[in-house]
Amino acid sequence: MGNCGENTAKNLGISREEQDAYGMESYRRSPEAYANNQIQPEIFEVSVPQKRGKAPPLIVKEDEEFKKINFDKFSKLPTVFQRDGGTVTAGNASTLSDGAAAVVLMSEDQANSKGCKPIAR
Repeated sequence: MGNCGENTAKNLGISREEQDAYGMESYRRSPEAYANNQIQPEIFEVSVPQKRGKAPPLIVKEDEEFKKINFDKFSKLPTVFQRDGGTVTAGNASTLSDGAAAVVLMSEDQANSKGCKPIAR
């Protein structure tokens, strides 16, 4: 995906500076989204068991990435996928935690019995 980002940036003429500005704006908007309860409907708590039950499970209920940002270092990060002439960095690319999703599969009979309306077949 990183190379796709590099190719897209080159094809559309999107500079490293533009990507950094967009990435930093996203990091700036994240705390606001939490403070204004805009993101919470999209977030589901996840319980992460710890080593051999020695500690209570870790409850993850918000993204942690936006709290780790250092804006002073953002534009100085090295490119990741194409070292020479690249534009995609760890700061302006999506994180590994982005894009989580869930799908529920069931038979048509089961969907009907639950009153579910299918959105795909």
